[in-house]
Amino acid sequence: MRIRLIIYGHLWLLPIATIAQPTLIYHEVAHGLSRPTDIAFAPGFPDRMYVVEQGGKIRIVEQGQIISTFLDLSDRLDADSELGLLGLAFDPKFAENGIYYINFAGRIDGKLQSRVVRRFAESPGDYISSDREEMVLSFDQPYKNHNAGDIAFGPDSLLYIATGDGGSANDPAGNGQNLTTLLGKLLRIDVRGQVAYRIPEDNPFAHVTQARPEIWAYGLRNPWRISFDRETGDLWIGDVGQDKWEEISRVPANSGGLNFGWRCYEGDHFFSPCDSINQILPVYVYAHPNNCPDSRFCGESITGGFMYRGTNTDLAGLYFFADYGKNRLWALKYEEGNASQVFDFEFPYVHTSTFGEDAKGELFFATIEGSIIQIQTDASTSREADLQDQVILYPNPATTSIHLHLPPGTPGQYRWIELSGKSGGWQDLSPGGGSLPIPAVPNGVLWLQVQGPNLPSRLFMVEIIR
Repeated sequence: MRIRLIIYGHLWLLPIATIAQPTLIYHEVAHGLSRPTDIAFAPGFPDRMYVVEQGGKIRIVEQGQIISTFLDLSDRLDADSELGLLGLAFDPKFAENGIYYINFAGRIDGKLQSRVVRRFAESPGDYISSDREEMVLSFDQPYKNHNAGDIAFGPDSLLYIATGDGGSANDPAGNGQNLTTLLGKLLRIDVRGQVAYRIPEDNPFAHVTQARPEIWAYGLRNPWRISFDRETGDLWIGDVGQDKWEEISRVPANSGGLNFGWRCYEGDHFFSPCDSINQILPVYVYAHPNNCPDSRFCGESITGGFMYRGTNTDLAGLYFFADYGKNRLWALKYEEGNASQVFDFEFPYVHTSTFGEDAKGELFFATIEGSIIQIQTDASTSREADLQDQVILYPNPATTSIHLHLPPGTPGQYRWIELSGKSGGWQDLSPGGGSLPIPAVPNGVLWLQVQGPNLPSRLFMVEIIR
């Protein structure tokens, strides 16, 4: 594992206080989902996870099991390219009113559109939503990609909506810098007690004639996942880049009117001729592989995450994010406007499609292949740490088989994962463990993932010598 000290994605050469890199454990809490695009938890129901599927369904997961299809719009939505059901946000008073909001993009009435609609559960605790729906906001999409689609309620109880620049490539219509369109923006609207919505009086363009009053920030390309820091109220954005740079940006609490630069800039690098703009620089950028001196810190398509504010002090104040195209998970430490440290974690998963945060501030991520995984550490609980110490693998390196020792009486499961992220099926382990055959692969390295009902997920790197 490596640690990098940076400012705006570049090496920071001055002495700076650092923190030790935590060791992560990945605990799979559910699988069998279809192309997850969002994870949400409803106020008043802390043990119930709602998983959005691109094809149009919202599934309820409890205790590791998919127990209900809460909403099914699959007969209405075309999930081609980057279309489909993309975002879910529960009204802050959902436990009282049963109101929630969804964001989807598709071909509607013969044209491509994005829509935010209000939906209702007849009783907040229902496992199946009612059919009642109210239109909140809709706008046309010129192409099938760059739909963004994340939505979230802020600490001010207003609804924030992330929109992409309209798609194709290179923002051909210049939407990111055009204040007369909703494309390439962060929107902020008040949906409380409204049939549709009203414009908050303190929105920066509420009284500007040549601008859409819904706009809170602009200059975005394809913001794939936004989140609020529950401690500070800051909003974090993972914005997918064009050809060279991926970026993480921050909107300080109560700060409207910020311009993040696209398409004049890609990240903090000049991209296209523009008039002079007052650009807010990203907190962090990372390069694509063809432009990256260190493969551990490069990728292809960012998936924005969350600032960790759970109970694990080892992770406190770290913003987690991933790359969809590469098996990369990182966390950055934010100080005085910059990422002062970035941690690169051992990570066997590819296609990290979204993150979620539960009521306690614990973090989860999804893979597009359909698994939901919780991020933990050895210090998550003392019992977990004790059990982890009793999981022993030998020999390593190995040739045709290895022996895995589990705590006495503890059953488990295992699976092999290639470095590309491709995984085999789960196999049962007898209580106490046993001998495991190694897949027929040439010399190299494989991941071995082990977990059980009372055993947090653990990864071993196994060297294969034939």
